[in-house]
Amino acid sequence: MTSIRRKVDVVFCVDVSMSMQNCLNDIKGFILSFWPELEEHYSYRHKNISSIRVKIVLFNESNDDSKIRESGFYDLNCVEDMKGFISQVESMSSNRNIYDMNSALKALSCAIQSNWSEPNNGFVGSIRRHVIIFFTCGASDRNNGIVQLQEFQSNSIDRLTDLWEHDSSTH
Repeated sequence: MTSIRRKVDVVFCVDVSMSMQNCLNDIKGFILSFWPELEEHYSYRHKNISSIRVKIVLFNESNDDSKIRESGFYDLNCVEDMKGFISQVESMSSNRNIYDMNSALKALSCAIQSNWSEPNNGFVGSIRRHVIIFFTCGASDRNNGIVQLQEFQSNSIDRLTDLWEHDSSTH
């Protein structure tokens, strides 16, 4: 029986405008707990993830919508990368800028154009997953941002991995 190698790349796009001030700590908690929860979920199902890389794209940091702060991918199997990732997440803070749709679209474009993991050359049984998780209150329901985040977090791992495991296009 061949072991399936799962490679997961995750890009977190985070709006750091003033509208996010009330929920930024919850977002940091979600981002930092995503990998352990994903790993626990797979372990419970007697499966494993051979590689996980994460990246952060911050937007609405300044009045210049062309300024997007984008990290490289952090390999969470590497202790030094893990420390750098944690440090970057913990240092995120909101600023006085208002939400700007152009900045949000540029952040999403950066995420889509990421240097995603390559397929394993010739390795049968490899599954790659590329995920973009986008955090913003934008102009929509600012008062409900925390509730929406908590609802997403409580169900996301099960729903996400169920979708991944039933997608036969990458096997």
